[in-house]
Amino acid sequence: VLFGINASLVALAVYLTAGRNFLTTTLAVLFFSSSTQILTLHSWVRSEPLFFTYSLVCIILLYLYVKNPTFPLLIASSLTLGFVTVTRYVGGAFIPAALIIVFFEGARQKLSRRIRNALIWLVLACAPLIVLFIINSIAAGVATDRIFVFHPLSTYSYVKGIITNVFYFIAPFTLPSWAVRAFFGLLAILLIALLMILFKRGL
Repeated sequence: VLFGINASLVALAVYLTAGRNFLTTTLAVLFFSSSTQILTLHSWVRSEPLFFTYSLVCIILLYLYVKNPTFPLLIASSLTLGFVTVTRYVGGAFIPAALIIVFFEGARQKLSRRIRNALIWLVLACAPLIVLFIINSIAAGVATDRIFVFHPLSTYSYVKGIITNVFYFIAPFTLPSWAVRAFFGLLAILLIALLMILFKRGL
């Protein structure tokens, strides 16, 4: 059920943000539906599929809020992100970026109103998680069953992890190491060429 809902939400998100282009929307849904990782996560009885659902709904609501900033959309987007964080704590990483969107979307509004809207949004987005922490503290004596641990990575490990994950996202199958290096080398050359063209044109 959640796989079908999430595929539909992907379609809606892409359709709204890609100029209502049917071909782009179709390709996005096919890409989503054929992803090994997405299919695997939806086959487990875990919280990830519901996390995707709330995240996609929040993204769509934020998009609609930016296009037409109304108070109901403000409340709906903030509470939805609150459900994201309750479903998986990592959803809290979305809060700063979404808060910036809420604050800067109303550039034509007075600064005081933008600050007010951002504060209301922040309080509502954090409210579900705070309520959960209170319930857990009362019932179990602790807010979460997690402890905060910091595992610093070396720069090499960090960069290698990024490259590996980005490449696997683009091409989710195993390739020889020389092919991976060749791909990123070509990508770097294309990027440099594009930057040179933009620089020469004053863009």
